[in-house]
Amino acid sequence: MSETETRDRPRPRVRWWLAGVLTASGIVVIGFGYVFAHGLLVRGATDKAYASGVAVNIGTSLLLAAGLVLFERALVFTAERAVERVTVPIRAEAAAARAESQSVREENAQLTERTARLEARLLDLDDQLRARANAEAQARANNFASLTETVDRQTVIEIMDAASRINALDIHSWTRENGRITVPAGVGLEAPRIALEYATIEEHSGSTDDIPTLRLALIGMEDAAIAWEEDDDPIQIFTDIRTTMISRGEAKRSGPLSPEAFFSNLRTAVQEAVISRSADPEGWLTNTPVMEMVADGWMITGGGVEVRGHGVVIRRDQYPHNVPGKDRASYRVGAAPDHLDSATWDFAAQRGGSYFTGPMDEPWGNYPPGTPF
Repeated sequence: MSETETRDRPRPRVRWWLAGVLTASGIVVIGFGYVFAHGLLVRGATDKAYASGVAVNIGTSLLLAAGLVLFERALVFTAERAVERVTVPIRAEAAAARAESQSVREENAQLTERTARLEARLLDLDDQLRARANAEAQARANNFASLTETVDRQTVIEIMDAASRINALDIHSWTRENGRITVPAGVGLEAPRIALEYATIEEHSGSTDDIPTLRLALIGMEDAAIAWEEDDDPIQIFTDIRTTMISRGEAKRSGPLSPEAFFSNLRTAVQEAVISRSADPEGWLTNTPVMEMVADGWMITGGGVEVRGHGVVIRRDQYPHNVPGKDRASYRVGAAPDHLDSATWDFAAQRGGSYFTGPMDEPWGNYPPGTPF
């Protein structure tokens, strides 16, 4: 109940009749006390004193009761005001607490609703991210499948671009970009090896358009790299490579040269590099860039020489560096374990030496010192 309600409530009415009755009764009883004191009704002195005292006390009590009845209205109102002064702040605090509690409940409800919407949005984003990742993986798989069925420059660009975007390949010295891999261009360890380099180059200074570019370099004849132009077909490219080999006195080595083997090995090597770099469960390589495919199931990566099912069999730090000003240090990585082919081991060790040996200030492969793998 508020203070305003207390003021507006009608005060108790004075019961005048009761006050009058009590007053008259009190006077009458006190009068009897006077009568008793003078021995009009009681004879003995003790009896007169006793009866007079009792009558006076009763009469006084009746007069006091009459006074209480007269002042009842004021007493009750004063008591109510005192109680109200104590309870009003408590009620106000309780009302404020209820209002705050209601506000907190409403805020919690709103927060719960916003959280639910956010969770739904995050789940939607997760679904979109997974869908996009699946779409990209499917696109890469389609490109790799296309390279098996039909060979064209655009398909090669797409698979090389997908690999270079995630740093799955070696860095080439041409533009210092990620996008170089070497694979056999024939059957057997003696087959020619071709390094395919992919880069994007500005069309002209200030241009925002990058032109995808491909170069093929025969290992041992890197100075005679051949650019794969937009209108060139694969047969023309390999005809130019064969002509270069013959002109350099390598006609015998050009015999095993096989475009089919090159593109098949290219597809396998780049696909293994991409799925391993992407932490795909089917990948068997370590999470380092792939530099060269030695043979089926043998790769040279940033970690060293890796073999499917056996991991890194020759670590890159097993190759010594030579000291500047001194002869190039020879390297021996040991004999092949019994469970690995010794000829492939020796060839892989020799090819690894072309990446992992050199002056102390030169990088492994084409990566600058300190490059994280």
